[in-house]
Amino acid sequence: MAPTHPREFLAEYVLPAVRHYGEYRLEKHLAVNAISQMDNLAEVVAMHMLLPERTELKRGEAGGYRKELRKRLPVLGTINDAHDCHKHGRLTRRSAKDDPQGVAAGRPEPMTEYGFFLDHTELDYDLTPYEVLAVTLNDGTRREVFELLCEALQAWDGEFQRLGLIECASGAISGV
Repeated sequence: MAPTHPREFLAEYVLPAVRHYGEYRLEKHLAVNAISQMDNLAEVVAMHMLLPERTELKRGEAGGYRKELRKRLPVLGTINDAHDCHKHGRLTRRSAKDDPQGVAAGRPEPMTEYGFFLDHTELDYDLTPYEVLAVTLNDGTRREVFELLCEALQAWDGEFQRLGLIECASGAISGV
């Protein structure tokens, strides 16, 4: 069986997972699924770059591509760390624990944000609190999961264009 093309994986797994999480932003299992599918896309792209010579990756072979992605597109490194933290718990690899924007421990947890809502925030009162799921970065800042996912989609948009995998990836992600 031929490996899935990155465009197909994006359309069949990543975008639906992000959209579904976007509808239910306090559901941890949906957040983790969206993060996982986003991170799995790196493996699919790495495998695609081997074609047509080979059709499967050897253990750890995608590591070089992931290191390059982390340097060029740090948000994809954060996504990778968040996915690995979910699978393995506290991470000890240097790329995760030494990167201030990395995630060496923890899973998405609720966080209170504050915003202005036209239907019920008075102009001269405090902003309205609302709950979101967030991951805590090594530097102590918290990143809202849906914003992180949207930023990662933008990063993949640029990567797909750089690799010539899609003519205009922004159309594929604009519906999120």
